[in-house]
Amino acid sequence: MKQNTYQVKTEEPTIKKMVRKPKVSVADVPHMLKMWDRERNKELPEYVSISCKDAKYWLCPDCGYDWPASPNARYKSSGKCPCHESNKVIKKGINDILTRVKGFSSFLDEDNDFEAIYKEGLNSSLPANFKCDECGRKWTAILKSQVKKDGNGGYIASGCPHYETIKRKKNEIPFCTEVESIIRFWDPSNPMDPAKTRSNSKDPAHFICKNCEYDWTTSIRAQTRGTGKCNCCELQRVTRKGFTDIFTLIPESKRFFDFKKNKDIDIYSIRLRDTKIMIDWKCPDCKREWRSYLADRVKGKKDNYSFVGCRDCYLRSKEHITPVASRPDLIKYWDFKKNRARGLDPNLTSAYADEPADWRCKECGYEWEAKIRSRSIRNGKCPFCTGHATYIMTGFNDALTLCPDIARIYDFDTNKKSGIDIYKTGIYSRKKCHFKCQNCGHEWNSKLRDRVEKMEDGTFRLIDCSECSNLIFRKTLYSVEFPLLAKMYCNDMNMTPLDSIRGVNGLMKTYYHWECLECGDIFPSTLHSMLMSYETSTHGCPYCSKMKLRPGESFADLHPDLMDDYDPANTIDPYKAAELGIKVLNAKEAKV
Repeated sequence: MKQNTYQVKTEEPTIKKMVRKPKVSVADVPHMLKMWDRERNKELPEYVSISCKDAKYWLCPDCGYDWPASPNARYKSSGKCPCHESNKVIKKGINDILTRVKGFSSFLDEDNDFEAIYKEGLNSSLPANFKCDECGRKWTAILKSQVKKDGNGGYIASGCPHYETIKRKKNEIPFCTEVESIIRFWDPSNPMDPAKTRSNSKDPAHFICKNCEYDWTTSIRAQTRGTGKCNCCELQRVTRKGFTDIFTLIPESKRFFDFKKNKDIDIYSIRLRDTKIMIDWKCPDCKREWRSYLADRVKGKKDNYSFVGCRDCYLRSKEHITPVASRPDLIKYWDFKKNRARGLDPNLTSAYADEPADWRCKECGYEWEAKIRSRSIRNGKCPFCTGHATYIMTGFNDALTLCPDIARIYDFDTNKKSGIDIYKTGIYSRKKCHFKCQNCGHEWNSKLRDRVEKMEDGTFRLIDCSECSNLIFRKTLYSVEFPLLAKMYCNDMNMTPLDSIRGVNGLMKTYYHWECLECGDIFPSTLHSMLMSYETSTHGCPYCSKMKLRPGESFADLHPDLMDDYDPANTIDPYKAAELGIKVLNAKEAKV
């Protein structure tokens, strides 16, 4: 018989990509882990979900039978070996009929196909030829008809039936008092005398069990051929309250029975192996509720029954979990003090539990909260030590520590009311915070990451108020860099000196008064427009560039003699267009 010895692996597998461990894996179910073929399967059982439908390899360590099946199918099965336990697969030398039945081969005739018989089990309907070496009788029968139990949990061959050919004489047939299976259940109220009635009588009689008081009526002959045991208390074929009901046989089941939802069900009349009536159950420990047949909750055989309780409590029990204490990568960061307050014991808590716990790195002092299951797939490293930007520790990598200048514009009171803690917020946070400039009083909302800029040396620089930003504040004054522009700027008409203009509004949205040095006209324009046209010949003057016309400069004013011939279909208004615009730009439209 093939044996398979496994060594428990304590190291995590080398995984190129981040692989999440399932909520319930093959390693969490004992009967699945027991038969997991570690040599043929490339994955570790901890990383294979019980709901996986891909075929995996299984190996029975007891009989050596191996087969492919999906973890989902194995989880829903009884957990038994298909070969030597459930006999769904017949393997020669393990559970075939010739191996399991003593003396069976001695009755088989030599003309049988023994290779075919080695493929049959105890319940085989394959016909075979039999021969008795004692009397020489030959007969043909199906295999299972020639098998019977030996009373000790094994099987023996029925043998040759030649003893039935010898008819017993009448005076050799025993009376009822001489047959144990009759007299132990005989009801004294029967009208016949058991001492004078033969055991092969076809007359009906009343029988009663002195142990459980179960009674029945049958013929004396039928009672002789029966098992000689009570169908109630001994064979448990009849369900009676106080003797063969589930609460009597398995007292533990009463804790899980939901009396409120099962008020219309008579639990005392349902057989243990019933698969017709759905029953509601409720775990008294974790309060989980589910429905199933009574047969699904009973395990074992007579005198050794047990109740299948809550699935979740089973997987969390100490005998069926991989405790946190057995994982060095988890216990290294386990915060014993805080987790003790949570009621978590590393020796009793599963390493794959879907509940939060407290963790602490002894090297950097970082503390955080995370689900135990999520920590099991992070290769046992501190998230702060690995430099992950989403893990923030005050005084080390929070926004104020990396860029203290943020305090100049950060509105602490308003953000605190909004639930934003700057001391626990990272420099790249996408949270919208409220900012207020201490210089100009400007207030606005912006993402924290948009207020800083990382420099080449790794430090961070503040992007200041948009109204008086250091980016717009010029190191060289406008009057020095653009002397001609300073001469055109009307200081007496403008409220702000040229060199004091700040911010986007001051540069692009506010209009100032300017005086053209060529024509002497005064016009309004933004500082941005003047800077863009500073290098042109007109230096931004709309009159010199003919963008605006003075009175008397239009085409109609300069050529009144041509207006009688000007076609109204033209798209240009001659009273608003310059002479150059009519002659050059619209020469094709003007019929002059």
